[in-house]
Amino acid sequence: MNINNTDTIETSRKSPAVAMIWSLVCSGFGQFYNGDFQKGGAFFIFAILFGIGFWPLLIPLAIWSIGDAHHRAVEINQELDKERQYEIEQKNKTEEIASTRTKVADLVIKVEKIYALNKSGLLSEEEFRSKVSHLISELSEKKPFENAEDFLTALIPLVGSDALNGDDLSRIKAVL
Repeated sequence: MNINNTDTIETSRKSPAVAMIWSLVCSGFGQFYNGDFQKGGAFFIFAILFGIGFWPLLIPLAIWSIGDAHHRAVEINQELDKERQYEIEQKNKTEEIASTRTKVADLVIKVEKIYALNKSGLLSEEEFRSKVSHLISELSEKKPFENAEDFLTALIPLVGSDALNGDDLSRIKAVL
């Protein structure tokens, strides 16, 4: 189940009290409520059979059905809680990795933006070089997701447009 679909997890939860009440109304209905259709069908059929021919057994069957429905509702909720906890842990791990890593696409976009500002005259050459230098320095703190070859390949258009020069590439290679 996807962590972004928290509503689905919450609507999948079962109320043990409601499951018990449904089983009290008719054996098997609590299991139907929980989504245990085969078990619910079996309880329902036995309730009919016991009601017709062996009515003294109907009470123990009803008690068993009520207890089973309650127990299964609790189990369903525990399973959902475990699943939700696992998804939260996975999301936290992903966010932790993302906070310590960078994508080459992000670097390319940033360099292209400051290069465009430089070419339009909004940044001086000194300001542009300073910002590029800062971006390259960040690579030593936030290692790239991609391997070195893929990372460098993505930088080719920046070299072709003169947004990155030979010194910039040397510094990037040293970090990779």
